Amino acid sequence: MRRMMTAREVSEYTQIPIRTIYNRTKCGDLPCYRIGRSIRYKVEEIDMAMKGGTHAKKGETRCRSNLAD
Repeated sequence: MRRMMTAREVSEYTQIPIRTIYNRTKCGDLPCYRIGRSIRYKVEEIDMAMKGGTHAKKGETRCRSNLAD
C-alpha cells in the first residue's frame, strides 16, 4: 500500500510552511485526495511535484491571489 500523508506531514517532509502547502493544494499545484473531510497526499506525487513535475513553472504558482491568505 502506498503511503499517504497529512498536510502537516507534507510540511515537515518538504520543510515548506503548512500555509504554503494549503495554498499550493488550493491552486492545484499539489495533487491531493479527499477522504471524508480529510485531505491526504501521496508521497510519490509530492516528490514529483517538488522536482518540478507540476503544471506551474519552478518558483511560480498559478494562483497568486491566494498567497495573501
